[in-house]
Amino acid sequence: MLAKVQKPDQLSRRTAERKASNDNPPHGPYNCSVVSCRSNKNAVDISGDIEGISGLPVGVETVKRRLRAAGLYGRRPARKPLISEKNRKARLGFARKYERFTVADWSKVVFSDESKFVLFGNPGSQYVRRPKGSRFDKKYQQPTVKHGGGSVMVWGAFSARGTFPLTMIEGKLTGERYARLLGEAMLPHFNELPVGTIFQQDNDPKHTSRVAKAFFQLHQVSLLDWPAQSPDLNPIEHMWEELSRRCAKKRAKNAVEKFAILKGIWESIDQETISKLVGSMPRRIKAVIEADGWATKY
Repeated sequence: MLAKVQKPDQLSRRTAERKASNDNPPHGPYNCSVVSCRSNKNAVDISGDIEGISGLPVGVETVKRRLRAAGLYGRRPARKPLISEKNRKARLGFARKYERFTVADWSKVVFSDESKFVLFGNPGSQYVRRPKGSRFDKKYQQPTVKHGGGSVMVWGAFSARGTFPLTMIEGKLTGERYARLLGEAMLPHFNELPVGTIFQQDNDPKHTSRVAKAFFQLHQVSLLDWPAQSPDLNPIEHMWEELSRRCAKKRAKNAVEKFAILKGIWESIDQETISKLVGSMPRRIKAVIEADGWATKY
C-alpha cells in the first residue's frame, strides 16, 4: 500500500517524515485508505495507524495537511436511525408504491408521532472526517435510537388542515394508554376531516398492539402502511425540530412548565409551514428512491 522506504532506524524522524510527505501525493493511499475505514479517527490515531502498518513514523501535522488536501475535514455526523437491509427494502418498496401520490393525495393524510424534549441543554455531538457534500452518506452518519433521552414526552399530529392538540404523556405509554390517548386527542378531530382521510403512525409496538388495532378497527380509521426506521419520510419530525429550536433558550423548572412552552409554540405554527411540510412529501419519496432506500437528507 505504501511506497518502499528505508527502515525508520536508518533515517532521522524528520527525514522520514519529509520522505513520507514527498512520496505520498495529497490523495495518496495512506491517508484516504485509513480514514475510509474509520471516518471518526483523529489525526493522532491515523498517524499511529500508518506507523503500525508501514513502520514509518508520520507526524500528526503531516497527516492533517494530507487530510485537508484530500478534502477531509472534521464535521458533525448526520444523526440518522440505523437502517438494516430489511428496513431499506421496505422503505424502497413504500416509496415506489406511493411514487405517484400528489400533494393533494398527501393532504388526506394525518401525520403523527411522539417526541421527547430535554429540560436543559442538548445531547453532545462528535465529529467525523468526510469529503465535502457527503453529509448524508451512511458511512458518515451517527446512528440514533428513537427517544434517546429527555424528560417530557408529547404526542402530536397534523394534516394539511392544521394541527391536532399537543398532548403530554405521563409515565410509560402502553398499548392501552395509547388507545385511550387516540380516543381523547385524535379521534374527535379526525372525525371532522373529509371521508377518505388516512392516519399515519410508525411501527412502535404500542402502535401495533392488539388494543390499538382494535381501536382503529372499531372506529374505522384507515392506516398508512408505514415502513420502519423512516422518520425522514414523516414531516412531523420537522415540527419537532421547530419546537426544539424555538424553545431552546426558554428555561423550564419542571416538565409541566416545559410542556406549557411546547404547547404554546405548537399552537403558533402557521398554516404556511404546515402546507410546506405536506408539500414536501413527493420530494421525500423521490429522495428515498434515489438513495435506494437508505437515509436521506430529510
